[in-house]
Amino acid sequence: MTSTLVASLCSAQEEADTRVILHCMYADAVALDTAPIVVRSPDTDVLVILIAYSASVTQPLYLDTGTGNKRRLVDVKAIAAALGEDLSAALPAYHAFTGCDYTSSFVRRGKVKPFQLLQKQKQFISAFLHLGLSASVDEDTLLGIEHFVCGMYGRPTYKDINKLRHELFVSRYDVKTSGKTFSIPEGVDLSMLPPCRSSLQLHIKRANYVAHLWKNSHVAYPEIPAPIGFGWELSSDGVITVQWTQGDIMPQQLVDVLSSTYFTPSSTTSNTTAEMIEDEEEIEEDYDVDSIMDIMFSDDE
Repeated sequence: MTSTLVASLCSAQEEADTRVILHCMYADAVALDTAPIVVRSPDTDVLVILIAYSASVTQPLYLDTGTGNKRRLVDVKAIAAALGEDLSAALPAYHAFTGCDYTSSFVRRGKVKPFQLLQKQKQFISAFLHLGLSASVDEDTLLGIEHFVCGMYGRPTYKDINKLRHELFVSRYDVKTSGKTFSIPEGVDLSMLPPCRSSLQLHIKRANYVAHLWKNSHVAYPEIPAPIGFGWELSSDGVITVQWTQGDIMPQQLVDVLSSTYFTPSSTTSNTTAEMIEDEEEIEEDYDVDSIMDIMFSDDE
C-alpha cells in the first residue's frame, strides 16, 4: 500500500461533515464515469450537505447509513431530483434554522410542518437560499425568515413576530370575564410562544453562520470569521456561549411587579397550558437520517 499527498484535499475545514464534500469532488474528478461515490455516515448533517451539493457531482452519489439489518444505500441524487434544484440548495439553511448540532430548535414546532410550509411558499425557499451566502445576514433575509416563523406558528399572513407573540399571549392568558383578575397560578410557559424579534434575529444569525460553513464545504481554505458576534458571545472566562437575547429581556417596571408577586406552581397542567399544546405535533428529539427523509417525503397534509 502506498500513500500520496493530494494537495486539493489539504484543508482548513475543521469538521468531517464538510471535508466529505472535498473528497467527493476529488473522487468525481479522478474516478471512472460510471463509478459510484459512496459516503459512509449516520449523520443527518452529511445527508443534507450531500443533497445540496449533488448537482456538482457527476457520478452516482450514495449515502451508506444504518447498521445491521437496517444498513442501506440512500440515493442522494434521486432525493435531490425529487426535491428540485432550489429546495435542495435551500435545505442546509433550513436544517440549520430548524435545529441541528449547532443550533437550537423551536419548542413543539418540529421539522415536518415547517418543511411543508417551505414547499408551499416559494418566497420562503428564496429566503433560505439567501441564508448562508455570506457570514452576515441582509435585512431582506431577516424579514423573510421572520415571516416564515409567523407561518410556523400558524399565522402565515403575519410578518411581525412581536405582534404575533403579543396576540398569542393575549389569546391564551387574557382575562375573559370582568369579575376575574389577571392571575395565572400555574405561571406562563413562554417556550410555547414564538421568540421575540431580538432573540429570533440572533437565532437567524447562528443558523446563517452554520449554513455559511456548509455552503463553503467545497472550499479547501474558506474565509470563515470567528463565531463571536454571529449569535454567540465570549463569556468572562473565555468560553464561547450562545447569545440568547440583546439588551434587557423585559422592562424593569415589569420585573419589579413580577418579583413582588408570589405564586406556587401547580403540579398539574392547567387548562390554559393544555390549550396551548393542543393540536401541536410531538417534539422531534432525534433528527436521524430516517427522520429527515420521512420529513421531506411525508404524505401528511
